[in-house]
Amino acid sequence: MVFVILRNLSATKTLELNLQEDCQLSSLKRLVESSWGVPCDCQRVSLGTNVLTDSEFVTCLHAGCASPLH
Repeated sequence: MVFVILRNLSATKTLELNLQEDCQLSSLKRLVESSWGVPCDCQRVSLGTNVLTDSEFVTCLHAGCASPLH
């Protein structure tokens, strides 16, 4: 399991999730849509200054991720 904390850009909303390691960011976006009502097409997931792609796995959100972020 991977524990993920998401915040919106204005930091007014927080979403805490326990996800399977094989969960892709596209699935994460669907959970955000269900919780916050923001359509997947309007969402961007970023880590630091990197915008992540929908096909990446939530394990890339973990600080110890071995693969580089682009």
